[in-house]
Amino acid sequence: MAHISREVARNLIVELGLPQVILDIFEGNPPEDCSYRYGRPDEYYRMTEEHQAHYGADAVVPFMDNSNFDVLFAYDRQRHAFLRFYVEAPAEGLARPLCSWQQLMAQEFIRHYENEMDNALLRDFAKRFDFHFVEELIELGERDCREDDERWLPECEKFVAWVGERGDKALL
Repeated sequence: MAHISREVARNLIVELGLPQVILDIFEGNPPEDCSYRYGRPDEYYRMTEEHQAHYGADAVVPFMDNSNFDVLFAYDRQRHAFLRFYVEAPAEGLARPLCSWQQLMAQEFIRHYENEMDNALLRDFAKRFDFHFVEELIELGERDCREDDERWLPECEKFVAWVGERGDKALL
């Protein structure tokens, strides 16, 4: 087992060809409107190998967090899959790999939509994060299917699956 370091994570970001904004966030130069949403998971890189093993040992490489180390965004090099999981309760997220960058971003953009990010900013973020399905997400939300509606969660799950079927940047 090898310790996952910042260098390993940075090399992975480049190898996967993730959007420039991810590298900017990782290098500590996020756009101002991203700085309170995303950050580099330095706490993870400071963990011992034994502690990192709880999150998938050297296969799982976190490259971004939600700016307060509650949620990690990672890539699983063994399963060739993206992951989003809670630091305090990683089991569910580690067990649900996502097949593409687009699918990972679909989950994240649903959260932005639920947090009432305005559509213009949502579209701007979509360009920077290379998310191709923002218009379909906005349409989903405008179909009177909001988060307080019992249909919202099932529709969001269908949307993420639909994006997974169509998403480019499929894994290597």
